[in-house]
Amino acid sequence: MPTPSSVRLRIGYACGALVTGAFTTLPGLLLLPYLTDTLGVGAALAGCVVLIPKAWAVLLTPLAGRAGDRTHARRGSRRRHILTGGLGAAAGFAAMLAGVTDGAAGAAWTGLGFLLTATAFAFFQAAYAALPADLADSPRERTRLVGGRVAGIAVAALTIGSAGPAIADADGGSLAGHRWAGLFGAAVMAAGALAVAFGPAHTRPAHTRPAAPPAPPPHPARRTAPTPHAGSPCCARSPPSPPCCAPRPSRWPPPAACSPRDRTSPNTSCTTPT
Repeated sequence: MPTPSSVRLRIGYACGALVTGAFTTLPGLLLLPYLTDTLGVGAALAGCVVLIPKAWAVLLTPLAGRAGDRTHARRGSRRRHILTGGLGAAAGFAAMLAGVTDGAAGAAWTGLGFLLTATAFAFFQAAYAALPADLADSPRERTRLVGGRVAGIAVAALTIGSAGPAIADADGGSLAGHRWAGLFGAAVMAAGALAVAFGPAHTRPAHTRPAAPPAPPPHPARRTAPTPHAGSPCCARSPPSPPCCAPRPSRWPPPAACSPRDRTSPNTSCTTPT
């Protein structure tokens, strides 16, 4: 049975799905109609404004993950990237739909705002996706955290995807309506980032992994007793065992044959052929 602390941890971690749901849903529903119908730019330019920041986020996310791992190794927490990434994405989303002007200048402003949003979201998402490994010890608990995140993204996408276009179309799809939709998306992102950064996901004490047991000392090299030769006392047993009475190993290299001069020397080690 889950404890209240684990339930609060899952709910606090799942709140980050508000940021992910808003980023993945609202730009796809609002940007193209906003650029073509409200700002009056061509479809090709509007497609580039939407495509380039999304491709940039895909390329940036691995680098943001490496930066988040280095920060976690130094500080022991990912709060910095979650907070700055989530709030930066919220600010960029509000600026993206601010509607300062129309035409090509308005499209450029929208593209810059979307690029800022995608950059900040890459840092948030990389740190947010890595949190289960820091919060839970067991694979089952990590799976529950990730399952809550996936369910939260689905609910957030449905809710935010319904409310955002309704807010934008409340004033006939004008610039003012899109500004309110941008503020709505920014508020949702900021709330999700703050809930993860200061909620149970970061007030839980960091778990400590058990240290690996020390490696056993290397075994000393085993020494084998030399096999006695046939003249050894152990061979006097009856009956002698075959390994005990092994023949005496031959000398190598064999001694050289004696020359006529060496045969007269008392200290020679050569052999005389028979």
